[in-house]
Amino acid sequence: MNNRASFLIIGLGNYTYPKTRHSVGQLLLESFAARLGVTLREERNLLSWAAQKEIEIELPKPPKSKKQKRQPKPDATTTSEAESSNTSSTLSTLPPSPPPAPKHLAPLRVNVVLAKPKLLMNVSGKAAHLAYKNYIRPMDPSRVIVLHDSLSHKPYSIHPRIGGSANGHNGVTSLISSLQGPNFHRIRIGIGRPPNQGRYQNYVLEKLSQEEIDWWGECGEGVEVAWKAVEAIIMKEMLSASNTPQ
Repeated sequence: MNNRASFLIIGLGNYTYPKTRHSVGQLLLESFAARLGVTLREERNLLSWAAQKEIEIELPKPPKSKKQKRQPKPDATTTSEAESSNTSSTLSTLPPSPPPAPKHLAPLRVNVVLAKPKLLMNVSGKAAHLAYKNYIRPMDPSRVIVLHDSLSHKPYSIHPRIGGSANGHNGVTSLISSLQGPNFHRIRIGIGRPPNQGRYQNYVLEKLSQEEIDWWGECGEGVEVAWKAVEAIIMKEMLSASNTPQ
Protein backbone atom coordinates (compact mmCIF):
# COMPACT_ATOMS: atom_id res chain seq x y z
CA MET A 1 0.00 0.00 0.00
CA ASN A 2 1.24 3.50 -0.76
CA ASN A 3 1.22 6.46 1.62
CA ARG A 4 -2.20 7.76 0.62
CA ALA A 5 -4.86 8.12 3.30
CA SER A 6 -6.91 4.96 3.78
CA PHE A 7 -10.55 4.45 4.67
CA LEU A 8 -11.91 1.14 5.95
CA ILE A 9 -15.44 0.09 4.96
CA ILE A 10 -16.83 -2.79 7.03
CA GLY A 11 -19.96 -4.71 6.04
CA LEU A 12 -21.73 -6.19 9.05
CA GLY A 13 -23.82 -9.34 8.88
CA ASN A 14 -23.95 -13.06 9.58
CA TYR A 15 -21.94 -14.54 6.72
CA THR A 16 -23.65 -17.90 7.34
CA TYR A 17 -27.01 -16.25 6.56
CA PRO A 18 -26.38 -14.32 3.33
CA LYS A 19 -29.01 -12.04 1.81
CA THR A 20 -31.02 -11.85 5.02
CA ARG A 21 -32.10 -8.54 6.51
CA HIS A 22 -29.41 -8.73 9.19
CA SER A 23 -26.74 -9.28 6.50
CA VAL A 24 -27.74 -6.48 4.13
CA GLY A 25 -24.55 -4.62 5.11
CA GLN A 26 -22.47 -7.46 3.68
CA LEU A 27 -24.60 -7.59 0.53
CA LEU A 28 -23.93 -3.88 -0.01
CA LEU A 29 -20.21 -4.36 0.67
CA GLU A 30 -20.06 -7.11 -1.98
CA SER A 31 -21.78 -4.73 -4.41
CA PHE A 32 -19.15 -2.08 -3.64
CA ALA A 33 -16.45 -4.65 -4.45
CA ALA A 34 -18.10 -5.38 -7.80
CA ARG A 35 -18.44 -1.66 -8.50
CA LEU A 36 -14.71 -1.15 -7.83
CA GLY A 37 -13.72 -4.24 -9.82
CA VAL A 38 -12.03 -6.00 -6.89
CA THR A 39 -12.43 -9.47 -5.37
CA LEU A 40 -12.88 -10.03 -1.67
CA ARG A 41 -10.28 -12.61 -0.64
CA GLU A 42 -9.95 -14.39 2.67
CA GLU A 43 -7.41 -12.80 5.02
CA ARG A 44 -7.08 -15.38 7.78
CA ASN A 45 -4.99 -13.15 10.01
CA LEU A 46 -7.76 -10.54 9.86
CA LEU A 47 -10.67 -13.00 10.27
CA SER A 48 -12.23 -11.34 7.22
CA TRP A 49 -12.54 -11.31 3.48
CA ALA A 50 -10.91 -8.11 2.26
CA ALA A 51 -9.90 -6.11 -0.81
CA GLN A 52 -8.50 -2.67 -1.44
CA LYS A 53 -8.49 -0.16 -4.27
CA GLU A 54 -7.15 3.33 -4.88
CA ILE A 55 -10.01 5.59 -5.93
CA GLU A 56 -10.47 9.16 -7.11
CA ILE A 57 -13.22 11.46 -5.89
CA GLU A 58 -14.02 14.56 -7.91
CA LEU A 59 -14.21 17.71 -5.84
CA PRO A 60 -17.18 20.03 -6.41
CA LYS A 61 -16.45 22.92 -8.72
CA PRO A 62 -16.04 26.28 -6.97
CA PRO A 63 -18.96 28.70 -7.45
CA LYS A 64 -18.56 31.16 -10.26
CA SER A 65 -17.42 34.57 -9.03
CA LYS A 66 -19.80 37.41 -9.78
CA LYS A 67 -18.51 39.82 -12.36
CA GLN A 68 -17.94 43.29 -10.98
CA LYS A 69 -20.10 45.94 -12.59
CA ARG A 70 -18.11 48.53 -14.45
CA GLN A 71 -18.77 52.17 -13.75
CA PRO A 72 -20.43 53.96 -16.70
CA LYS A 73 -18.12 55.91 -18.91
CA PRO A 74 -18.41 59.71 -18.64
CA ASP A 75 -20.70 61.27 -21.25
CA ALA A 76 -18.44 63.03 -23.79
CA THR A 77 -21.12 65.61 -24.56
CA THR A 78 -21.53 66.77 -20.94
CA THR A 79 -18.10 66.19 -19.35
CA SER A 80 -15.95 69.27 -18.87
CA GLU A 81 -12.26 69.30 -19.72
CA ALA A 82 -11.42 69.28 -15.99
CA GLU A 83 -13.58 66.21 -15.43
CA SER A 84 -12.02 64.54 -18.45
CA SER A 85 -8.55 65.14 -17.09
CA ASN A 86 -9.54 63.41 -13.85
CA THR A 87 -11.06 60.34 -15.53
CA SER A 88 -7.84 58.32 -15.55
CA SER A 89 -7.21 58.97 -11.85
CA THR A 90 -10.80 58.03 -10.98
CA LEU A 91 -10.60 54.73 -12.88
CA SER A 92 -7.26 53.89 -11.28
CA THR A 93 -8.89 53.86 -7.81
CA LEU A 94 -11.34 51.08 -8.70
CA PRO A 95 -10.65 47.78 -6.86
CA PRO A 96 -8.78 45.24 -8.97
CA SER A 97 -10.75 42.42 -10.57
CA PRO A 98 -10.60 39.11 -8.63
CA PRO A 99 -8.23 36.48 -10.04
CA PRO A 100 -9.90 33.92 -12.28
CA ALA A 101 -11.20 30.85 -10.42
CA PRO A 102 -9.38 27.59 -11.16
CA LYS A 103 -11.08 25.75 -13.97
CA HIS A 104 -10.38 22.30 -12.48
CA LEU A 105 -9.42 20.97 -9.05
CA ALA A 106 -7.39 17.79 -8.82
CA PRO A 107 -9.51 14.89 -7.52
CA LEU A 108 -8.91 13.36 -4.12
CA ARG A 109 -7.01 10.08 -4.24
CA VAL A 110 -7.42 7.66 -1.33
CA ASN A 111 -7.12 3.96 -0.61
CA VAL A 112 -10.39 2.22 0.17
CA VAL A 113 -10.30 -1.09 2.05
CA LEU A 114 -13.38 -3.32 2.04
CA ALA A 115 -13.69 -5.85 4.88
CA LYS A 116 -16.34 -8.52 5.43
CA PRO A 117 -15.90 -10.16 8.86
CA LYS A 118 -15.79 -13.95 8.92
CA LEU A 119 -17.37 -13.94 12.36
CA LEU A 120 -20.95 -13.89 13.53
CA MET A 121 -22.55 -10.48 13.93
CA ASN A 122 -22.42 -10.27 17.72
CA VAL A 123 -18.62 -10.77 17.85
CA SER A 124 -17.68 -9.04 14.58
CA GLY A 125 -15.84 -6.30 16.47
CA LYS A 126 -12.80 -8.54 16.83
CA ALA A 127 -12.41 -8.83 13.06
CA ALA A 128 -13.13 -5.13 12.60
CA HIS A 129 -10.39 -4.21 15.07
CA LEU A 130 -7.83 -6.43 13.29
CA ALA A 131 -8.59 -4.77 9.94
CA TYR A 132 -8.58 -1.33 11.55
CA LYS A 133 -5.21 -1.90 13.20
CA ASN A 134 -3.73 -3.34 9.99
CA TYR A 135 -4.93 -0.76 7.45
CA ILE A 136 -5.57 2.56 9.22
CA ARG A 137 -2.31 4.19 10.28
CA PRO A 138 -2.28 6.28 12.35
CA MET A 139 -5.40 4.76 13.87
CA ASP A 140 -8.32 7.15 13.51
CA PRO A 141 -11.94 5.94 13.94
CA SER A 142 -13.22 8.69 11.64
CA ARG A 143 -11.58 6.72 8.79
CA VAL A 144 -13.92 3.76 9.45
CA ILE A 145 -17.30 3.44 7.71
CA VAL A 146 -19.64 0.65 8.86
CA LEU A 147 -22.54 -0.66 6.78
CA HIS A 148 -25.32 -2.22 8.84
CA ASP A 149 -29.04 -2.89 8.91
CA SER A 150 -31.45 -0.65 10.80
CA LEU A 151 -34.90 -1.56 12.10
CA SER A 152 -35.58 2.13 12.72
CA HIS A 153 -35.57 3.09 9.03
CA LYS A 154 -37.71 2.17 6.07
CA PRO A 155 -36.51 -0.33 3.45
CA TYR A 156 -34.66 1.04 0.41
CA SER A 157 -33.22 3.94 2.44
CA ILE A 158 -29.82 4.82 3.90
CA HIS A 159 -29.03 7.09 6.82
CA PRO A 160 -25.40 8.12 7.43
CA ARG A 161 -24.25 9.27 10.86
CA ILE A 162 -21.13 9.39 13.00
CA GLY A 163 -20.97 8.33 16.63
CA GLY A 164 -23.91 7.77 18.92
CA SER A 165 -25.26 4.67 20.61
CA ALA A 166 -25.66 1.22 19.06
CA ASN A 167 -29.46 1.56 19.36
CA GLY A 168 -29.76 -2.12 20.28
CA HIS A 169 -27.68 -3.40 17.35
CA ASN A 170 -25.38 -6.09 18.75
CA GLY A 171 -22.92 -5.88 15.86
CA VAL A 172 -22.45 -2.15 16.37
CA THR A 173 -22.13 -2.75 20.12
CA SER A 174 -19.29 -5.18 19.40
CA LEU A 175 -17.53 -2.61 17.21
CA ILE A 176 -17.89 0.17 19.78
CA SER A 177 -16.23 -2.10 22.32
CA SER A 178 -13.43 -3.25 20.00
CA LEU A 179 -12.69 0.19 18.53
CA GLN A 180 -12.79 1.71 22.01
CA GLY A 181 -15.52 4.19 21.28
CA PRO A 182 -18.41 5.06 18.97
CA ASN A 183 -16.68 7.72 16.86
CA PHE A 184 -16.80 5.92 13.52
CA HIS A 185 -19.09 6.55 10.57
CA ARG A 186 -22.13 4.40 9.96
CA ILE A 187 -24.36 3.98 6.96
CA ARG A 188 -27.58 2.56 8.35
CA ILE A 189 -29.54 0.55 5.80
CA GLY A 190 -33.27 0.51 6.42
CA ILE A 191 -35.01 -2.86 6.75
CA GLY A 192 -38.18 -1.68 8.49
CA ARG A 193 -39.92 -3.36 11.41
CA PRO A 194 -41.80 -6.67 11.51
CA PRO A 195 -45.55 -6.42 10.92
CA ASN A 196 -47.94 -6.74 13.85
CA GLN A 197 -45.14 -6.22 16.38
CA GLY A 198 -43.59 -9.57 15.47
CA ARG A 199 -40.38 -10.94 16.95
CA TYR A 200 -37.31 -9.02 15.80
CA GLN A 201 -35.03 -12.04 16.16
CA ASN A 202 -36.94 -13.97 13.51
CA TYR A 203 -37.57 -10.95 11.30
CA VAL A 204 -33.91 -9.96 10.86
CA LEU A 205 -32.95 -13.52 9.90
CA GLU A 206 -35.56 -13.72 7.14
CA LYS A 207 -34.49 -13.43 3.52
CA LEU A 208 -34.62 -10.04 1.87
CA SER A 209 -37.28 -9.67 -0.79
CA GLN A 210 -36.09 -10.04 -4.36
CA GLU A 211 -36.79 -6.34 -4.86
CA GLU A 212 -34.49 -5.46 -1.96
CA ILE A 213 -31.79 -7.82 -3.25
CA ASP A 214 -32.00 -6.12 -6.64
CA TRP A 215 -31.87 -2.69 -4.98
CA TRP A 216 -28.74 -3.39 -2.89
CA GLY A 217 -27.17 -5.94 -5.24
CA GLU A 218 -24.75 -5.35 -8.11
CA CYS A 219 -25.90 -2.51 -10.39
CA GLY A 220 -28.80 -1.72 -8.05
CA GLU A 221 -29.97 1.85 -7.60
CA GLY A 222 -29.31 1.67 -3.88
CA VAL A 223 -25.64 0.90 -4.48
CA GLU A 224 -25.10 4.22 -6.27
CA VAL A 225 -26.93 6.13 -3.55
CA ALA A 226 -24.87 4.44 -0.83
CA TRP A 227 -21.59 4.94 -2.70
CA LYS A 228 -22.27 8.66 -3.03
CA ALA A 229 -22.73 8.72 0.75
CA VAL A 230 -19.34 7.01 1.15
CA GLU A 231 -17.69 9.57 -1.14
CA ALA A 232 -19.30 12.43 0.80
CA ILE A 233 -17.92 11.04 4.08
CA ILE A 234 -14.42 10.62 2.64
CA MET A 235 -14.45 14.10 1.10
CA LYS A 236 -15.60 15.68 4.36
CA GLU A 237 -12.90 13.92 6.39
CA MET A 238 -10.12 14.70 3.90
CA LEU A 239 -11.03 18.38 3.59
CA SER A 240 -11.37 18.66 7.36
CA ALA A 241 -7.91 17.14 7.83
CA SER A 242 -6.38 19.50 5.26
CA ASN A 243 -7.80 22.52 7.10
CA THR A 244 -6.63 21.39 10.54
CA PRO A 245 -3.44 23.14 11.76
CA GLN A 246 -0.56 20.72 12.17
